[in-house]
Amino acid sequence: ANIRSYNTMLKAYSQFRSGRNGYFSRPLKAEELLTQMEEHSGIPYPDGYSYTTVINCFARSIVDRKAKKARQILDKMIQSYAAGNTAAKPQIYAFNGVLSASAHTHHTRFPEERLEAFTILVSTFLLLREWTEPNDSTYLLFFQACERLLPKGHRLYEQVIETVVYSCVRDAQMSEKVMHALHNIAPDLAQQFEKIDAK
Repeated sequence: ANIRSYNTMLKAYSQFRSGRNGYFSRPLKAEELLTQMEEHSGIPYPDGYSYTTVINCFARSIVDRKAKKARQILDKMIQSYAAGNTAAKPQIYAFNGVLSASAHTHHTRFPEERLEAFTILVSTFLLLREWTEPNDSTYLLFFQACERLLPKGHRLYEQVIETVVYSCVRDAQMSEKVMHALHNIAPDLAQQFEKIDAK
């Protein structure tokens, strides 16, 4: 079997939906297959698509601490590339997948898991710039995560959002959907930038 066949199997795990048990087995099965690809000779070594698919598989799941799991896969991807697997070079989609996993951690009943997801969100956003440039989806996911993970009035809330907004404007990624997300979490800041755009 070639790499395409294995990636098709990984993709199937990411699309598998069969009730509550299916949601739990899906990313773990994908991770298991990815590990086999990394460790067993005679089968294709994972490429960027392989790693990104597993990251997104965790992002769409309801497993506990999925932001941490997604980030661990991204770190393995980076290590694989550093070890000479040029096909595993991280692209924007992999980083956005980790941000998505963080943004969708808000359903947890454990405050410490939300804090962990927020920490992963920020560290992954910073790491991203070492490899590629953010796009509007990057900023959309970041703002959605801030809204879901940080309570308004938190000492980090306004500070983090304002810093990232300036980054978004500098990168020319303030799309309509990003502005809409900004309105939801920091309406005063959004209006401020709308006035600047109107000039």
